[in-house]
Amino acid sequence: MRPARDPREISLWNFYGPGGQNKSQSDWISRLAAEWNATHEVRVRLRYVPNKDYKAGPTLQTSFSAGAGPDVFLLSPGDFLRYYNGGALADLTPHLEPGVREDFLPEVLATRLVDDRVYGLPMEIEPLALFYSEDAFERAGLAEGDLPGTWDELLGLAER
Repeated sequence: MRPARDPREISLWNFYGPGGQNKSQSDWISRLAAEWNATHEVRVRLRYVPNKDYKAGPTLQTSFSAGAGPDVFLLSPGDFLRYYNGGALADLTPHLEPGVREDFLPEVLATRLVDDRVYGLPMEIEPLALFYSEDAFERAGLAEGDLPGTWDELLGLAER
């Protein structure tokens, strides 16, 4: 059972810690939260989780398993399906004003969609690379034209 939460608070977890090499990102997130909090009754509460515990460690996984995950969190496109399949992502589509999708490059937003429903919004564009064995592709009867361009295509390719 999820612990009771203050309905006047939104938790936002991130891995951009104070100072260090991510100082500009940390300052940006802190500034946006402060600007929001100065003008809204529902306040954003930031939680910094060190990168080694956030992305590669157990912090997010265990928090969601315990029903205590954050309301908003940063997630790379490479981890999107894991959190979608785990039930950690909410369908944002009903909460988006008309035209919001047009603010994003279609290829970038596509990495946060399932069945044309929006489950995340990009805040940056990251390169995502796929390494594959040309020999294994050839043995499976595949060619360069079979390289996936979407998550669904990647899953279908993996089955082949």
